[in-house]
Order: sequence, then structure tokens, then C-alpha cells
Amino acid sequence: MIDNDDAVFRRRGWRRHEPEMTVDSEVIFASVEHRCDEVVLALEELRGTMAAAWLDEREPGALHVARGARRPLWLGVGRRELLFASTREALLLASRYARVELELEEVAEGTLLRVADGRIGERTGFRPDHGASRSPVVPMRSRQEQVACLARLQAIAAVA
Repeated sequence: MIDNDDAVFRRRGWRRHEPEMTVDSEVIFASVEHRCDEVVLALEELRGTMAAAWLDEREPGALHVARGARRPLWLGVGRRELLFASTREALLLASRYARVELELEEVAEGTLLRVADGRIGERTGFRPDHGASRSPVVPMRSRQEQVACLARLQAIAAVA
């Protein structure tokens, strides 16, 4: 829930990919793309709540994962695996059904990770904006949503 996405687009003179759609996560990816040498500064400019992951074609083989303010982010690291999710429960379920042991870690707010070959290469801190947001922050919007998502994961895992 990025609260200042419109303001960042205006200030930077950027246009949305689809002008009729106001997807606040688009500002995360636009900021990172346009300020590639200053990713930390780009993330610090955003006000609201955030956990995001992205691939950057300028860095083949690298995955970037960031946790800003108040949005949960968990990692599950195995011998050859690295998974991420909003909840610990999702990682436990993935671990059980994939039959892999995962070391679980809640990522601290204000953390940017660079992952390559399934391993965390760099861990950089930044100052997330803890200002007020338009909506309450929860890992899942409702308990029913969490139960439904986990049930879908179980169904997928049973087929695989």
C-alpha cells in the first residue's frame, strides 16, 4: 500500500504503463528501474507499507527482495532452496509438501536482499517510511483468506 505513488510519478515525470490503472506497486518497480544505482534511496522515497520482490534484466540471475514498513516478509532457506512469503505458515506448508528443510527467518523492516543462485548475496539496510497508511496492515486481509490460500497450496502440492 504505497500512499505516495501518484506524487512520486508526478515529481519524477513518469507515466504509468496503463494510465487508467493505479496499481501502487508499479511505483516500486518504476523507482527501482529509474534509480538503479540508488535502490535504497528509491525505496526510502516511498511512503506506506511494502514487501516486494523483483527481477532486473540488468542483473541476470539476481532476485531482489525488500521489506519496507509494516508489511510482513518471511524467508525459508534450504540447502538449495530459497522461498519467500508473507507468512511463516505458508513457508511451513511449502517445506512439508516439497519435502525440504527450511530455516525460517522473518526479514527485518528496512531490509533489501540480493539473491543469486538461491543464496542471499547482499543484505542492505534502508530507512522505511513509518508514516500513516490508508489501511490496517495484516499478512492476510482476513483469517478466511489465509485458510483459503493455504488450502489452495495444499491442493497444488497434492497434485505435484
